[in-house]
Amino acid sequence: MRGRKGSSPTRKRNERRNEMKEFIIWGLSPKNPNEEQPLHTLCKSSQEAKATIEILRGHGCTEMRVQILDLSADPGELFKGLI
Repeated sequence: MRGRKGSSPTRKRNERRNEMKEFIIWGLSPKNPNEEQPLHTLCKSSQEAKATIEILRGHGCTEMRVQILDLSADPGELFKGLI
């Protein structure tokens, strides 16, 4: 059936991909406005990260960005070629 939330195969496939990702919010906090730092690390979807950014904005955080950490990736590949 089309149009029903949660019923499409594409949506389920995207949810499975997101289960292996962590969305980390970086930015400037009111306590340390000169140094970027991780502000929140528990978001499991981009929608959750966007909502969390709005909450953090209300607490005075600025210059926020989201880093997507793919936990299914081979850790050796993440840092390959950095040295």
